[in-house]
Amino acid sequence: MSLARQSFGESQPASLFRRTTLNISSNPVWYVLSVVLLATVYFVAGKFGLSLASVHTNVSPVWPPTGIALAAILILGYRVWPGIFIGALLTNLLTPVPMATAFGIAIGNTVEAIIAARLLSAVGFRPEMDRARDVFKFVIVASVCT
Repeated sequence: MSLARQSFGESQPASLFRRTTLNISSNPVWYVLSVVLLATVYFVAGKFGLSLASVHTNVSPVWPPTGIALAAILILGYRVWPGIFIGALLTNLLTPVPMATAFGIAIGNTVEAIIAARLLSAVGFRPEMDRARDVFKFVIVASVCT
């Protein structure tokens, strides 16, 4: 593809940029660090989301951790689900809900991200989002799953 065509916003063929998930499974230390970092980022984003709650302290109109969880699964793979679960559990344990409810919410948040990633995979979504159809697929799946 010529340089002139690239300067007008046309992307290169997907085969040049096609990247699978990051390989964190080759080293157990990287895997554990990824899970701990994801749990930490999820927890911080969850505390921010809960700070926006107005009526109940455990219900927020905006929940940034959902996007973080979905992005983590799309980039790092399904193996990082424990990070989502731990982050969600810690976030909800610090709210005035029973422990069983906190576990239920954490399970729901984890499954939500996994199902959204599976649906995106099933409809042929490319994480590069270099095509309008990928943006459309992402918006539809995110709307249905969250």
